[in-house]
Amino acid sequence: MPPLGGPFERLMNRQIAGGHHGSAADVVRAGLRLPGAGEIHLRALQSALTDD
Repeated sequence: MPPLGGPFERLMNRQIAGGHHGSAADVVRAGLRLPGAGEIHLRALQSALTDD
């Protein structure tokens, strides 16, 4: 994996060391899922606000 830069690498290493993720690839995959999860949450909130 190419270097990500100091702050990102430290975050990744903390996530792995803390047992949250098993590898750097797991951390990246989790990060890539975040935007999709946010969109789903936003749609659910919009739906709840517009339903009567």
